[in-house]
Amino acid sequence: MTFQRLELLSKETNWFTNPPQVRLNVRAKEPVTPQQANVGIKQRRLSPAN
Repeated sequence: MTFQRLELLSKETNWFTNPPQVRLNVRAKEPVTPQQANVGIKQRRLSPAN
């Protein structure tokens, strides 16, 4: 799963939690399973910061 297949509609960040929580609201042309979303999130965590 790559973020290239998703359109980011909005994001919310809660800086008061540890670690901070981010909620992404996205749109996809094809269905995204929970497993694909979890894998994508884990991959982003492991990617170096831009």
